[in-house]
Amino acid sequence: MDNTNLTVKNALLVTCDGGHLVVPDAGVVIRDGRFDWIGPSEEAPEAGEVIDASGAIMMPGLINMHAHCGDSLFRGLVEDKPLEAWLQTVWTAEAALLGDAGICQAGDELGIAELIRGGVTSVMDMFWHEEAGFAAAAKAGIRWAGGGIFFDGPGMDGFGPEARLERARALFDAGHAFCGVLPHGTYTVAPESLRAALALARERGGFFCTHAAETKAEQET
Repeated sequence: MDNTNLTVKNALLVTCDGGHLVVPDAGVVIRDGRFDWIGPSEEAPEAGEVIDASGAIMMPGLINMHAHCGDSLFRGLVEDKPLEAWLQTVWTAEAALLGDAGICQAGDELGIAELIRGGVTSVMDMFWHEEAGFAAAAKAGIRWAGGGIFFDGPGMDGFGPEARLERARALFDAGHAFCGVLPHGTYTVAPESLRAALALARERGGFFCTHAAETKAEQET
């Protein structure tokens, strides 16, 4: 399907605008990858493939503000455990597999496919082999916000803490549209590494994302 030119008819259009406008039986025309026309379905000019969206909702894509798409590989491995015990099991599995960036990208692709199926078109993701995530996102066409991981122990991707800052710089240098720094958390990243990550984000105009106060145990320490 050439989705640069597309006509959608008979949709329930949920605009998500400031006035919460909902348009029944709407037609939407996309030309050259941009919205070109919106109005009553019966008046819609046709461009490219025509989709009958009867019984379906058309709306802006959902935004997932925090994901670990690659961990889709380990779903069901460990359930119903506190975070600390869950992490120890998952990290062991990750360490056994994710030294290979190709396996990591396969997990990212699986997680991205599940997001798209659920209506998500933008995601902020934190995971090992950061460049694999950007590659998976480009392949799928999803809007991806990612960046350099900071982790003071031996990483599940085979990199140590001394490599993290330069890897993060390289991702900014690659020119990704939504790039930042992603220290894992205050219990896995030392204060000086957190400060270095923040300084880089400010220097490059990127975002800063970390885990914080995830559990009662963390809040009590």
